[in-house]
Amino acid sequence: MGNGSDPVRTVDFNALPKAVRERLIACLEGKSAPAPIIAVPAPTGCGPVGMSILFFVLLALALVWTVTDFGAFIERDRPAPVAAIAYAGIFFFLGLSALSTARTFWAKNALPFKPGRYLFAYDLVDATTRTLRIVPAYLFSDPQLVHHHRNGHYQYTLLTFTVAGRGKEAFAIHGKEKAEGQLNAFRQAYLAVMRAVQAQDWKTVWASDPLFDVKQSGVWEVPPGPERDQPPAAKSVPWLFRNRALVAGGLALIGTPALVGLRTLVNDQLSFSAAERIDREATWELYVEHGYLYVDEAEARMPVAALREAKEKGSVSAVREVLKKYPSSPIVNDARAHLHSLYAKTLAAFREKASGRDPAMLDFMGRLLAFLEQSSVTTVRVVFKPPTTEALANVDRTLAAKKTAKKIAPIASHFDSSHLSARQTAIVATLNQAFGQIFPTDVMRLELGTEAASEPALEISYDVRPSGQLYVSDKDEHAYVGIIVDFTMKMRILGDPKTFGFSVQVEPPERFSTSGTGDEVVYDTMARRAFEQLDTKLQTVFFGARPGEAANAVSGLQGSRDKRTFPSPDGARTPSQGAEQ
Repeated sequence: MGNGSDPVRTVDFNALPKAVRERLIACLEGKSAPAPIIAVPAPTGCGPVGMSILFFVLLALALVWTVTDFGAFIERDRPAPVAAIAYAGIFFFLGLSALSTARTFWAKNALPFKPGRYLFAYDLVDATTRTLRIVPAYLFSDPQLVHHHRNGHYQYTLLTFTVAGRGKEAFAIHGKEKAEGQLNAFRQAYLAVMRAVQAQDWKTVWASDPLFDVKQSGVWEVPPGPERDQPPAAKSVPWLFRNRALVAGGLALIGTPALVGLRTLVNDQLSFSAAERIDREATWELYVEHGYLYVDEAEARMPVAALREAKEKGSVSAVREVLKKYPSSPIVNDARAHLHSLYAKTLAAFREKASGRDPAMLDFMGRLLAFLEQSSVTTVRVVFKPPTTEALANVDRTLAAKKTAKKIAPIASHFDSSHLSARQTAIVATLNQAFGQIFPTDVMRLELGTEAASEPALEISYDVRPSGQLYVSDKDEHAYVGIIVDFTMKMRILGDPKTFGFSVQVEPPERFSTSGTGDEVVYDTMARRAFEQLDTKLQTVFFGARPGEAANAVSGLQGSRDKRTFPSPDGARTPSQGAEQ
């Protein structure tokens, strides 16, 4: 409140005497004299419309944030702190805008007068709130009128007074003439009331000052009691509106976990329903990773879906992956039974293809597949065992001791493993191609290499020895000995005493042709013939001979150009293996 030393006074509207309140309201509304010379309504800020727009924008934002991905099988991951801050911010400003909107509507009826600043001849009454601020007009000086324009167009006029020791008081008035007229009216009214005061014409002063009664009596505030509560009276601002930020913060603290929890639970239910509808291993895995309510049930249904998908693929590796991933699941027995059916189906297909073959071979292949099934092994190692370097050297020493017209070319360097590795690789590739038409690679595949302790092996040993025949040509300085290759094939299964195998001897032909000259070409031709005969034998043992197989293998010995023919000089015996070249 003001005091005797401060000319500017503040007073609670409800503290004024009832008669003064009634007269002041009538004057502010222009229903009683004196009417305000200048009346400027209090600014409403963004007003109820603006606050309502803000409220609905925030509400829409909250709904969008809440329903984004809502009901999707697995919603996009949102870091918990980020989500909490976002929800809390939305709730806070949503509550603040709602309370501000409500306060705006409440404020329309909170004061018994229209809030604003009112200039009378004697005082400026700032009645923007329940607490009135009264500035005596004698403090005003240096009035100025400033006309404001925008883009050359007049907007309004600003009337400014300098208030002694109080800064300035400004009034926005629309209309140049109106502003000048109101300024002149104030000057004349102020001079008139000052003359009345000097003349002690209190009736005239009373007619010019709505607060004359309290000034004359010196009683600005009545004691607390019934009179203050009698209308007209300003309403007290409710606690809810006076502490809008606090209330909005409480709403954020309560609403954020409630909405996040509700959204999570509902979305979890929808996600589980979607997982049930899709019923795939991947969707169950996603639910287990992100879900809450039905994790145990999802974990139980995940291996069931995985096995069903493996059965749809029809592959051994898919079923084995299920067994590896879910070793303790109730579906293990079903998975093993299905795995066995796949091996049984493969064996049946092989027996049909190899119908009429050696019963020992069919029995061995059955035991081999059983071993592969039980051990989860898929590889059969193909191991070639060539003659030793010492054995080949002994052959060369024997040949060097023979008395012949032409020196016999040595064979050792042409039948070691480095020279025959390409032939060995080709045989494995051919067998893989043949077996691959029946055996999926995740059931059985052949792999060239050294023998492994845990894998079955197909072992091919071979020895090289001279046949006693010599091959000569007028175009070559050397004579070449005929080569006999003795192959022994044996298949073994780890822990199984029964093996399967065969032997085959490949003798040189009486005559053959090459596409060039030299030791490398001649002996390579003999080696190629021997390994092609071995390949034919392997195909025949497992799958039966194909029409033209033997003829094709033999014809490969003929060169296409620049041929050298090597007849036997002594008319030696016809070889038991192969046809004449």
